[in-house]
Amino acid sequence: MHDGAPSHKSTKTKRFIEEDLKLPLFYHPPMSPDLNPIGDVWGILKKKLRARSEHATSIRQLTDAVRQAWNDITQEEINHVIETMEARKEAIKANSGGHTTY
Repeated sequence: MHDGAPSHKSTKTKRFIEEDLKLPLFYHPPMSPDLNPIGDVWGILKKKLRARSEHATSIRQLTDAVRQAWNDITQEEINHVIETMEARKEAIKANSGGHTTY
């Protein structure tokens, strides 16, 4: 998955993908992370994991913790992400397409 990360756009990375891996690179139009709601959902998930009183000490515990945190995401939290989309679009327009604080 290519996004706007600098490591994905470097000449060395592009050369590796095209020449060493023999994979074609396809142009993707610019995208704004501010308009990608899954990023906010990942943020909610991370916040819930950080709030846990006990930290995982095994893969099994981590898997269980992530599953529980995912299941604890409320519909209200998801609705908030959806409901802020219009404000996000306006913030991006006001910032000439640049990153915003959303």
